[in-house]
Order: sequence, then structure tokens, then C-alpha cells
Amino acid sequence: MIKPTSPFQLTTTDCNFFLPGIESYYGAELPIDIFFKVLKVGEIGITQDDQEMSGSGTLEAQFWVEKADGTKEMAA
Repeated sequence: MIKPTSPFQLTTTDCNFFLPGIESYYGAELPIDIFFKVLKVGEIGITQDDQEMSGSGTLEAQFWVEKADGTKEMAA
């Protein structure tokens, strides 16, 4: 969890790159809360020669926008 006092906060402007249209729909610079759950992790591999690690996983995510009127809405 990113604490509310952290200097790093995600906004609709930050997330517009991978959620196109979120900024134009909700407005610029509105805070976004992201909740996620790891559903599956597998196919873990580590190679000794180059010390690289690989794997795959399944993640469930929700993006909630804190709207200008103080309410929150699930955007994606």
C-alpha cells in the first residue's frame, strides 16, 4: 500500500498511458487507488550463467478513481 503521505501517488494523468481515456472521462490529476490480488504464480526459472529469473503469473486488479465530489468509482 502506498501511504497517503507518500510523495508518490498515482493519478488519472499518470494512468492515462495504460488506461486510455481515464483522464478525459474523470478529469486530470485525480487520485487512483489500485487493489490487486495474485491469483497464480508459476513456471519459475533461474539461469546460473546470467543470473536471470523468469516466471509467469495471473493478477486481478481494480482501479478506483477518487472523484472531485469525494466519492470513489471503480474505473477498471
